[in-house]
Amino acid sequence: TPDSLERVFDGFVDELRVPLVGESARWGDAQRASEPYSVGDEWQTEVDFQKNTYLPNRSNTVLNQLKSQNLYPAIDAPIFGQFGGEVPVGYSLAMSLLGQEIHYTLDGSDPKDGGTIYVEEVILNESVEVKARTLSNGIWSALTHAAFYVGTVPASSANLVISELHYHPLSDDEGEEFVELMNIGAEAVDLRGVSFDDGIEFRFEEGTEESLRVIPPGGRVVLVGNEDDFLAVHDNGFAMVMGAMEGSLDNDGEQLVLRAADGEIIQDFTYNDQRPWPESADGLGYSLVLMNPSTGPDHGEASNWRRSVALDGNPGVGDAVGFVGDPDADSDGDGLTDFLEFALGNSVGEGSGVIRFEQGVEGLQLVFPARVGADGVRLVVEQSEDLMTWVPSDSFEEIDREAQGAEQELIRLRGLALGETRGFVRLRVEVR
Repeated sequence: TPDSLERVFDGFVDELRVPLVGESARWGDAQRASEPYSVGDEWQTEVDFQKNTYLPNRSNTVLNQLKSQNLYPAIDAPIFGQFGGEVPVGYSLAMSLLGQEIHYTLDGSDPKDGGTIYVEEVILNESVEVKARTLSNGIWSALTHAAFYVGTVPASSANLVISELHYHPLSDDEGEEFVELMNIGAEAVDLRGVSFDDGIEFRFEEGTEESLRVIPPGGRVVLVGNEDDFLAVHDNGFAMVMGAMEGSLDNDGEQLVLRAADGEIIQDFTYNDQRPWPESADGLGYSLVLMNPSTGPDHGEASNWRRSVALDGNPGVGDAVGFVGDPDADSDGDGLTDFLEFALGNSVGEGSGVIRFEQGVEGLQLVFPARVGADGVRLVVEQSEDLMTWVPSDSFEEIDREAQGAEQELIRLRGLALGETRGFVRLRVEVR
């Protein structure tokens, strides 16, 4: 359309204007020494001509040329009452083409593959991609395609989080990398104008583009290194892919800055590949997952991140697991409640979730298993001198987390300045 053509043209003009000043200073007098060519005069005059005279008619000219050579359907495509953009909830979308049968869809699929026949105005109560074609004597028209934004709110730090990062795939293929965004708000979020401008680069286009840039409440979308490489690993992920990012995620960690359309910061943090950040995400096949994302946790705090349950991550869906049952029950009679066994990553009756001391190269170590994905659970090491008064222990530091399959990892804590005084240690499980 002339409008979309003008936006593309303006983009090229904005990109070229500044460098052409230097170019004209160097070469502007090569053919006209007494009156050098300049950006503000001759070039701007040509820009104005292209934009105001030539381009507005060019779409119809090219369309007629294609039709004359049978390269474009002779049947006109449907006309929308409004070609996409923001509309209120309950908006009535009219489609018109006198005397012709119109087929349309609201899910982004092609109407040729099973669309609905248009008989009256379509009521839009949520954001949709509308596609429509005219059908006449068994011949389909070209596609009319527009994105409508219904009842959305702008992206902000209150409703948008970075919920997963896959920065160092097992294959070392940067094309498999991805960044996942999640809407934690109660309303659909409009992503137009949102951008990454540090670490990686990506901008969700503005205007009334055809592709819908909306995340529904609780929804997730991803930006990928390379769409083909990503889909080769996640073959069900086409619908969640919003585009390919420029640059790649640093395997050693880096700062990521996500900005709203108005320039305000949505998220600004630095991830790392070393402890206390989950080291399993650094080339061992797992991704970084933000725990309890709906609470909007501090992205810069390593304790709010864990490795993914599955290899290659879980783009588009959450992988957190919750406890189901009576937390005080001991179904297998082994002295451990079902809730404790869940937190340790055991199956009831398995009995492998034991807490123990080991003598390591670096001294005494406290070793215990934990369930990966149990984001609603916190394991707290406590110590006591009399078995009566227990306080959180500051005598241990984490030195390793070893994967024990997809849903369990073995945590090792090194003892710090334990001294010679007799003491007791226990592991307490609490709900976050």
